Amino acid sequence: MTGPQPSQQPGPSHTPQPPGPPGAPSEQPPPSGPSDEILRSTVRLARLAFSAAAASVFLRDEDRGLLVFEASSGVGEDHLVGSAIPEGHGIAGWVAGTGETMIVRGVTEDDRFDREFALSTGLVPDVVMAVPMEHAGEVIGVLEVLDPKTDGIGDLDAMDLLAELAHQSTAALVLILERRRAEAESAALAAPAPAGPASSDPVARLRAVLAAATGPRAATARTLVETLADLLEQQQHVDHEQHVDHEQHVDHEQHVDHGQHLDHEQRDGR
Repeated sequence: MTGPQPSQQPGPSHTPQPPGPPGAPSEQPPPSGPSDEILRSTVRLARLAFSAAAASVFLRDEDRGLLVFEASSGVGEDHLVGSAIPEGHGIAGWVAGTGETMIVRGVTEDDRFDREFALSTGLVPDVVMAVPMEHAGEVIGVLEVLDPKTDGIGDLDAMDLLAELAHQSTAALVLILERRRAEAESAALAAPAPAGPASSDPVARLRAVLAAATGPRAATARTLVETLADLLEQQQHVDHEQHVDHEQHVDHEQHVDHGQHLDHEQRDGR
């Protein structure tokens, strides 16, 4: 993680247009567990520590290209969890993409600020502070605080404190990711195999594997599987052409043999 950025950055505001209607959830919140409670405690602590209006943890969903509200405290906490914003948009998206901490003041002055979305959450902030949540060298989430009070400690110390909170709770986010990947894999294994000839079709089998792909390498797996599928389809076409050529060659040879046999019979008749 690089050093904090205490001044306004050129990235978008923290309130991008979501993939559906403003504030609409992307999915139902999953069942709670100990890891979820740790994240809820983290956002409550972050909000209270900075006397902020709200705090949230975003989970990075690379498969769908989204940042999902995983936990929230303060304004909007009753409906934000489970909703999502497009990855790469807003302050949270900028932090997720760069791995840098940042604080933006006067965010409502930014032309990229989406006031309609902010109003749908119940809060139009003036200050946004956000830090990445990293694991094994990759950003897997973002901890964001809206309208924090940093007058007593200063922006740099405030971001250091928020970064420490994010570091301490990243393990919980990792456990949530692993749990969901395991659930997705179990669901894929439990799914019935395709019936009939399609189950032996190599292209269909590759596409089935692609459908079950999860995790940060899913995009790479998708490209690889699609390439293999294209190669197999091309090979099937080549095999078919070779088969047709072989049949035509056999027919030609048979015709030639038949003609030679007739010539031989005619010579014998003379």
